[in-house]
Amino acid sequence: MRYIFAFVFIPFFASAQSGLKYFLTPDTTKYTKLDWTINMDGRSSIANKKFVNIIGINSGIAYGKNRSEITLGYYWVNYNNKQRFIDLRRDRAKLVNVDYYTHTDLYYYNLMYFPYLKYSNRWRISLPVEIGIGTGNVTRNSLKDDILIWKKKDVFVPIQLGFYVEYKATRYIGFSLMAGYRQSLKAYRLSNEFSGPYYSYGFSFYTDTMGRDLKKWRLKRKEKK
Repeated sequence: MRYIFAFVFIPFFASAQSGLKYFLTPDTTKYTKLDWTINMDGRSSIANKKFVNIIGINSGIAYGKNRSEITLGYYWVNYNNKQRFIDLRRDRAKLVNVDYYTHTDLYYYNLMYFPYLKYSNRWRISLPVEIGIGTGNVTRNSLKDDILIWKKKDVFVPIQLGFYVEYKATRYIGFSLMAGYRQSLKAYRLSNEFSGPYYSYGFSFYTDTMGRDLKKWRLKRKEKK
């Protein structure tokens, strides 16, 4: 999900402008100056035949005619998915009759280059390239009483290549879809856990357009007074 928050202001902006037609027409303003961007990013992956959500936030710059982005982000596996891995390991331990299981906590920094191949009034298409570095705590616990047996840190160096498409349905809201593949540079233990395809989909909220329209609305109010 890109261009986060501010969706609560959409009805306000729509009524403040010239009606529904204005709201349904995407913004056609062209910008080439350097700008700041911040995005929430939630991705689903398939690891060990289980679905895992990796959540992150990234921030950086947008530049040029096509508003390409370079961002730095921080990502982690959320609690529910950690628990899924723990439960999976426990089940496997029982099947092979061992008295321990392992689980992994993953955190990493991620540098993303987001070049837009198409940047029109309605459509945005990109091939994002990413490289990250982080760590994961791999622990082994007793199956009976959950006592920690040993703990080890592994390095995680993922490279990701994806395809991103976005449709600007209205002035303030769009729809986006991204899919790609994540692979670790080296055969660490973590590469076996989290290498694989990923995907994400959701809404895009154009807070930059909202901000400009809010300024125009305020100026009009001042002129009427």
